[in-house]
Amino acid sequence: MGEPYFKIKHLAERKQVVVFSSNYRLYGDMSNRVMKTLQRWTPNVEVYSIDEAFLDFTGINIKVDHVDSLLHEIVSTVKQWTGIPVSLGLAPTMTLAKVANDLAKKRSGTCSLIDPESRSLALADLEVGDVWGIGRRLAPKMLRLGIRTAKDLAAIDPLWMRKHFTIVQEQLVRELNGECCLDITTIPAPRKNIQVSRSFAEATDDYRLLVEAVSTFAAKACEKARMEGTAASAVYVHLNTSWYKKQNFYVSEGKTRGLDVPTSHSPEIIRTALALLHEIYREGILYKKASVKAVRRVSNSTSGSESKNNFSSPKS
Repeated sequence: MGEPYFKIKHLAERKQVVVFSSNYRLYGDMSNRVMKTLQRWTPNVEVYSIDEAFLDFTGINIKVDHVDSLLHEIVSTVKQWTGIPVSLGLAPTMTLAKVANDLAKKRSGTCSLIDPESRSLALADLEVGDVWGIGRRLAPKMLRLGIRTAKDLAAIDPLWMRKHFTIVQEQLVRELNGECCLDITTIPAPRKNIQVSRSFAEATDDYRLLVEAVSTFAAKACEKARMEGTAASAVYVHLNTSWYKKQNFYVSEGKTRGLDVPTSHSPEIIRTALALLHEIYREGILYKKASVKAVRRVSNSTSGSESKNNFSSPKS
């Protein structure tokens, strides 16, 4: 669990802990470098989060005796080209790829669950609460039913699972048995808005600092919009103070402005965001966080998909 820095500041100072401000722009840039490197082996790379992706090897001929060398090649190349260590799991389904990836972190950085015997051993050692899609909410109910491991879950009749839970849990059981029910097209579509925000290391009323932050966030939102083929039809800027400062009341200010023509052009978005900042900024208020949201319109382009078989889940 995380703690606000001010609550542990005395402990950090006593232990001489060095504190650095987060650099989300750098994180995003490094994530993009890793994802582009992964496309060296397959063009079908679905970015799941800033530090995780699924690779689809459908149609790519991978010989069984070359699997281990391929996985090590990918991991070592990513480390050499980006400096980022990653773990890599290979399996017939997305759910099993997540299992393989968890095991890879505990081993040499790679794990293959292509072999049915290897899958059976891996599922027997995995607690049901650690299965992707189960989590803390469903784990207690599973335990009451005597389902303690992923292997126990895989042994359940999928139709019974659908009747007593949902179709999501039915698909999960089928995936654990090597039947592909999920693919990258089932991952939720891009959200309607692109938001970039950051909490400052120290609360500030320095208008120049806020201008710099809002400009950076607006530029980053534009960059994301262009990468996804979208355009913003409105811009929203938000400022708020700290929830934890008891000596000062909580202030939250936000404002939206529509654009005449949807765009992802950075200068226009930045100019609009700064105009909104000027309107909501209140002198003397110590702000802890700033946010910029590009309210976007998705382009009309479409893309096809094909059935998916083998997935690999690298995680940095």
